Amino acid sequence: MEFEIAKILKAFASFGDDYKPKFAEITVNKRISDRFFTGTSNPRPGTVIYNKVVSDNFEFFLVAQNVTCGTVTGTKFHVIYDNTGLT
Repeated sequence: MEFEIAKILKAFASFGDDYKPKFAEITVNKRISDRFFTGTSNPRPGTVIYNKVVSDNFEFFLVAQNVTCGTVTGTKFHVIYDNTGLT
């Protein structure tokens, strides 16, 4: 996190003082053990489950598929850097 983000921000600075893009780095992990359900069924595709806020970063899970048999596993997203202002 510290190495990559510093290098990316340094590369942005090399384009000049006028170049200040918004930037977010988000890691994605599909190998999780968390399972989600609503009552007796799986959540619908597109469901976002917010996780506990950790320092300035936050995590969330996204259910991206429809599961008809078994319990759905979401994909975990961890925002490790964000200067975009998105909520």
